[in-house]
Amino acid sequence: MSRYTSLCKAITLFEDIRTAFRDDQEDAEKYSEVIRDLQDVAKDVRYGGEWHGDQDVIAGCLDFCAENECALCTYHNIKIGCSRTLKKDAAAAIRALGQKKGAG
Repeated sequence: MSRYTSLCKAITLFEDIRTAFRDDQEDAEKYSEVIRDLQDVAKDVRYGGEWHGDQDVIAGCLDFCAENECALCTYHNIKIGCSRTLKKDAAAAIRALGQKKGAG
């Protein structure tokens, strides 16, 4: 079984668990977070962890976020989950830089 298939099966399992806990909103949200994280890992596995973006933009937006200068940040237009999306992109950028360093 491939790593991608294993991750897909784990996601399905957690979706079933989330369904079982649907009456407890707090637990259901925790399982939803795990599912989103597993989906991100599955993307990395499937696409080789490649990330195509601008590290300078990500770094600038992290600075804006740290200083609560939301209006200046390009992620602010996302409205809901902008800091979460920024953190995910930053993590992807760091992994991509790590792969370049390891290959170089």
